[in-house]
Amino acid sequence: MTEEEKILIESAQNGDSTAFGALYDRYAERIYRFIFLKTGQKGDSEDLLHEVFLAGWRTIGSYELRGGIPLTSWLYRIAGNRVIDWYRTRKGTSSLDEMTENNTLPIELASTGHTALLEALDRGLAMDAVMRGIRSLNDTEQTVLLMRYVEDLSPEETALAVGKTAGAVRLIQHRAIAKLKKKLEVPHEQFTRTS
Repeated sequence: MTEEEKILIESAQNGDSTAFGALYDRYAERIYRFIFLKTGQKGDSEDLLHEVFLAGWRTIGSYELRGGIPLTSWLYRIAGNRVIDWYRTRKGTSSLDEMTENNTLPIELASTGHTALLEALDRGLAMDAVMRGIRSLNDTEQTVLLMRYVEDLSPEETALAVGKTAGAVRLIQHRAIAKLKKKLEVPHEQFTRTS
């Protein structure tokens, strides 16, 4: 955590909405991308993003700056909980077709690429097939893969966000990749990650 980020967090904890706005500007794109990949619904993802940061603003005072989890992991945890609530209210009515147009990667995701998963997509895997495969995984497996391959978080950062150990994250990641490989019939090397 940078000194600038610490100052912004402390200021936000003291009620400075401008400081919290700067934190929003710093992390909103990442949190939105995570939510969008989980829901596949642009409008709902935007609404959920606002809910995440509203909840963050309301509870920033309870965030432990020293010795606590990184702010990004804290925000991902809030986002994950909001997405779970969203699915409970939707009861499976989301449509994969609404997520992609012509099986192409949305522009806001394509511009961020450099991860193994997006590289695999560039090698010819259709976005809808990958998303169907990911959506067939349980929520924890989905979250771990998205955080590791799309958000490029370390196993330790992912572990903090999902409330598991880094070793458990690596195991979940390995099992989820094996399931995806089987579903997509893709060589395992395309999804291999070293750390």
